[in-house]
This record gives sequence, C-alpha cells and structure tokens, in this order.
Amino acid sequence: MTDDLRFHAPVMILGAPRSGTSLLHRILRGHPGFVSTARESQPVWEPLTEPSRHDWAGEQAPGDLQSGDIDGIHRQLARLALPADVWRRADARDVVAKQQNPILSRWVLRPGYRALVMARALRWRSTLHSWLVDKCVHSGLWPELLETAFPDARYIHIVRDPADTMRSMVSGWLNPDRFFTWEPPQGLAIPDYPFTRWNFPLPPGWQEVRDRPLAEVVAFQWRAMQEGILGLESRTPTERFLRVRLENLNARPRETIEQIAAFLQLPWSDYLETFAGRVPVVNAEGKHQPPGKLATTVEEILPSIRDTARRLGYD
Repeated sequence: MTDDLRFHAPVMILGAPRSGTSLLHRILRGHPGFVSTARESQPVWEPLTEPSRHDWAGEQAPGDLQSGDIDGIHRQLARLALPADVWRRADARDVVAKQQNPILSRWVLRPGYRALVMARALRWRSTLHSWLVDKCVHSGLWPELLETAFPDARYIHIVRDPADTMRSMVSGWLNPDRFFTWEPPQGLAIPDYPFTRWNFPLPPGWQEVRDRPLAEVVAFQWRAMQEGILGLESRTPTERFLRVRLENLNARPRETIEQIAAFLQLPWSDYLETFAGRVPVVNAEGKHQPPGKLATTVEEILPSIRDTARRLGYD
C-alpha cells in the first residue's frame, strides 16, 4: 500500500484505563475534519497483539511485523472510522451513556454502528485522507507497534492522579458488566476478586500477580502501561508529544483545550468553545465493592508506583 493510502499524522490518545481517555476522545472526535472509530480501536490491533498469539505472555507487539500488517491496520481503521459530524450527532443524543445499557447496546446501538460502517465501507480510501483520532488504552503495552504503524503520529497522553485512577480501576475490575477482557488458560487466584476473567489490558509478567490482592494487580497494570508510554515519549520529538492532566481538563477546561488545540495546530472554533466552560461526564464509573474488605488497599500499594508517578508529575 502506498503512503497516500495510509493515514497521515494521526492523533493517538494514550493513557491508563479510567484516566480520562474516553473524555478526551469524545472532545476531539467531534471536531470538524476528524474521523474516529467508536470507543476503543482494540479490535483492529487485537489480531497482532492478543495474548494467545504470544503464548499468553501478555499483550505485546509481534516480532515479525510485515508491511502488509501495517497496511491492514490502516485499512481496518479507515473502514471502521466515521466522520466528526456523525459523532457530534451521537454525542448530542448521549449515545455513550446509553451504550452502558446492555440490551439497548446489543440490539440498537451496535447494529446501528455496523450499518453505518457497512454503508461507508466502499469509501475507506477517501477516509484515509481525513485526520484520524484514535484511542486504545491497551496501546501503552505495545508502543513500538504504534511507532511502526504511524511513524508521524502525534500523541496526547492524559494522566490522572494515580490513587484516583487505581481506585477507579479496582471498581472496574469488580463490575461484572463492562471491563472483562481475557480469560487466561492458567486461571486467576486473586483473593479479593470474585470472577475468573481478567479486566483491562494484560501486561507481560501478569503471571507474577495472578494470585496477588487486587490492588497489587491494578498497580502492576497501571505501572506497566505508564512505563510503556514514558518510553515512547523518550523516543518521540517533543513537538509530537503532549501530556495533559485530567484534573486540569475538568477544573480549567478552556486553558487545557487551548493547550491541546495549539499542540494540534487547530484554530479556535465554536465547536471547541462548547467545552471551554465545562467538559461533559463520559464513561462515569460505578461503585462496585467486593463481598469483604480488599486484602490490600490502593493507599497501601502507592509506594510501589511512586517513581513512575513522580515522572508523570504526581509527587
């Protein structure tokens, strides 16, 4: 596939789960000129990164990546991506919140998305000439794949206070309806976790925590993803990498969105102005607690991630 049939300078949103990636994705995907897939683009990357491909060592980039694999990533993203005006209408109808309803999502929203994708399928080549904004929290585990697939990408890394992020991740692990990802053949023996399936990304080395308290598992996940992103930052020119805090986006939305717009060289617009006073609530967490007390609390495990947190600006 020639370069004119690949996305140019896409915007890749990076971050740990429950740190604001969905909020930032919603803001950017509705900006005129952008195209984006629905929610996570994980299904596009999964054939290359899924743990079973790597003997269940975790999610990672393949060592034998071919040019055809990269072509396939661009082609699949182009086929699944819808333009900004579609996402603005969807967000006006609060589709993100409605998709939390499993019945509505299964019988109305997912079929509707598939129908739109199929209707645009023959136009995927023209979609490649649009500006892609992509979000996949798993990508922190295989940043080298991002670099290979999109050598000219611009990265926005959104971070949130580590304690708040990990508490939200713990809540996500305990939600039986939303965040299950993998069911490792070796099984899990997490003492304060009542289910059998893994949640969120599966980092290499996960076997070492498969029988540890849930807070330790979450700290291991958080650190693995952030360290992968920090490594990517160290190899990326500063003009193509931006880090923003969720706390600032919520407390000072105009200032933070102006920072993002300047980074992406987007002129200020009426669309961006709609978020300048207050950003929406997106993908809000529920409160799911285990039958008893967590064996180890997030506060107890914070010292183990302190070095990574400091490198992200959280002392």
